[in-house]
Amino acid sequence: MSFTILLQIGVSLLVFLFSLLAAWYEGSELLINPGEWEYTAIFTQLLTGGRIEDAGEILVIDHFVYALKFRPLFPILLYLSGLYFVSLLVYLLSKRTKAFCYYLFGAAAINLALSLLFIGSSTDGVRVFLNVMWLVTLTSSLLAAYLLRKTGVIAKG
Repeated sequence: MSFTILLQIGVSLLVFLFSLLAAWYEGSELLINPGEWEYTAIFTQLLTGGRIEDAGEILVIDHFVYALKFRPLFPILLYLSGLYFVSLLVYLLSKRTKAFCYYLFGAAAINLALSLLFIGSSTDGVRVFLNVMWLVTLTSSLLAAYLLRKTGVIAKG
């Protein structure tokens, strides 16, 4: 394993952990904003049957939903660094360009499917996140097609 790959893995993991903590912290503002509980504490409402009476009932995952809606920088960094970290691991473990290309196409398909969950959002933060997801989908697909063509799996025309 080369030093640059190990360095990239380490940096992506550090960015992921920092972004995780920062998004959690920024999303904790939900606890002091009861007006948003009905619209943002989605997972807590699923668990409690739609009623939230105390800030202590709010699940941690809803902090990330709040951060994504109103302060999307760290949730986007969390998403990108996590995806990059997983991609590096798959690249190292696959040892074959063709297998990595299939991973990229699969990740693009999953990304596209998940982005459909965010289409109806009215908040700016989620719309920015949706655009990032589409950009990642496009980039993954183009990179996979380029690598498959480079290796000769896709015939040059």
